[in-house]
Amino acid sequence: MMADLRARIDGFRTDNFKGTPLMIDGRLFIRTQLGVVQAFDPRTGLAIWTHDPGGYTGPRPLSYGFTTRGVAFWRDPAGRGRILSTTADRRLIALDAESGEPVAGFGAGGAINLDESVRRMPENPWFVNYSNQVPVIVGDVAIIGFVVTDTEAGYLPKADKHARPIVPPGDIRGFDVRTGELRWTFHTVPDEGELGVETWENESWRWVGGSNAWSLMSADPERGLVYVPLTCPTFNYFGGFRQGDNLFSGSIVCLDATTGKRAWHFQTIHHDVFDYDLPCAPILGDITVNGRVVPVVTQLGKNGFAFVFNRVTGEPIWPVEERPVSQSTVPGERTSPTQPFPSRPPPFAGQGMADERVLDLTPELKARALALMATFERGPIYTPLSLRGAVLAPGISGGANWPGGAFDPETGVLYVTAVNDVTIRSLVPEDNFFGYRFRQHASRIEGLPLVNPPWGTLTALNLNTGTITWQIANGRGPKSHPALAALSPADLGTPSKSNAMVTATLVFAATSADTVNGPPPDLSTVRTAPGVNQARLEELGFNRHATVRAFDKATGEIVWEHPIGPSFNDGGAPITYSWQGRQYLVLPVGGAADTTHLIAFALRENRTPALSTS
Repeated sequence: MMADLRARIDGFRTDNFKGTPLMIDGRLFIRTQLGVVQAFDPRTGLAIWTHDPGGYTGPRPLSYGFTTRGVAFWRDPAGRGRILSTTADRRLIALDAESGEPVAGFGAGGAINLDESVRRMPENPWFVNYSNQVPVIVGDVAIIGFVVTDTEAGYLPKADKHARPIVPPGDIRGFDVRTGELRWTFHTVPDEGELGVETWENESWRWVGGSNAWSLMSADPERGLVYVPLTCPTFNYFGGFRQGDNLFSGSIVCLDATTGKRAWHFQTIHHDVFDYDLPCAPILGDITVNGRVVPVVTQLGKNGFAFVFNRVTGEPIWPVEERPVSQSTVPGERTSPTQPFPSRPPPFAGQGMADERVLDLTPELKARALALMATFERGPIYTPLSLRGAVLAPGISGGANWPGGAFDPETGVLYVTAVNDVTIRSLVPEDNFFGYRFRQHASRIEGLPLVNPPWGTLTALNLNTGTITWQIANGRGPKSHPALAALSPADLGTPSKSNAMVTATLVFAATSADTVNGPPPDLSTVRTAPGVNQARLEELGFNRHATVRAFDKATGEIVWEHPIGPSFNDGGAPITYSWQGRQYLVLPVGGAADTTHLIAFALRENRTPALSTS
């Protein structure tokens, strides 16, 4: 980052750095967690150009802050490259990939105001966020979603908290990649006369919002299709005012990228009151089922399910059953009597809170876990919140989350990173339009999850057969926790988000540091060394470093690992590329309270990886 920019944000707390670079035409392109776009030399890491759109100068967006997940690239018919990126102040910008200069003819001065085409823009514009969006480009259309804040209170009219709020739906929009002109809009909350409007009872479709794509989208450019993972409606734990299934919330929606017309959809959860968003990009690939090659799309969920569909027709590859689930006891609520359960693959994360899942590494821990949960509802998956409180398992971070999985086209195996943890929340009566708010309750014992490990997993799902090939703990986890000191446990799995990447022989995954074993030390003395000075870290007593590992993709055996810093902080996915005869592995780390870095590894002549010294 340039010195003048660093001076302008001195003391500014950033968000997690999740922006995976693009490697195109001998350059790495990245968007920092403050929206600054840069091009780097892929060998040295030196900046070639920097463009600062200044989107961070306004208030911090309420949801996800300035978090980034990267940029998009488009090449015009003449071969000229173009970088598209979003800003925290709700613009879409287009930059010349060669120079970093704004593209003339795209909007006004190389940018368009995304607020202008939002349906029901809220009174407080910072409830809408584009920072973590990466446009999906199909042909000459750039498709984009946005974040709609889940919280209920923020949308209440200031003058009368009992008046009906107006909440923006998370509509998907397609823009002309050349000019920035709006080409089409898909309504994620149907409008009058549209498909699914009857699933929003009492005309709640007129004002309820959400159902947005806060995560990444995917595309099949050959077929001209884009796949959109949608989330729960507002607000996320009570829906008495929006009774019905609430289409298209909780749905994977396939759209024609040219027109925005729906090709097909599948709702993975009805009337979501669990915050079980579809949190990650749908994963495309071809698999072989009963000797026949099938083009599929797999949607992972926070709930621990993997839904696999024919990506052209939308037909499930294996039957999906509607099964009865627990019903809400909250006055005014009406939950769905059934929910969809895929018959294959089996869940890749623990579901529900039965006795056999309760933390029992020691008798004392089990007694404390049972005592903590004694006053709350707990049961199978989809046990809803209540006035006394309920244990959501998986918790609101998953299961799967935005990292999703890595698909191996050679074998048809999908590698999924997931978390096994719980969330405990209750509904509290409130004197406002909604009638309720939610309350967060403690859900850990001295930082330890209430369920048995592994708390973070890496799972190999064979999509050809719909079976699990193997599952291992992903990360060391809190092995040095005082309550576990006498156990000398094997890897427990780190209960945090982790991105994976698959190659011809290996699976790479990075895991966060173990932060539950007391407060972290002062890291100011080691920040200049991107966290790879392991001797200094251990001298500080901080042996809970974040780590990147390589696993044998056939067995899950660890074949290589390296520390990547005192904190991985929910970082972005690694990428690998070959440049000038050498193979590189690059991943983004840091952000929040730690310094932001791109860390590069390269293969030596003997083909063993080593940290780049550049």
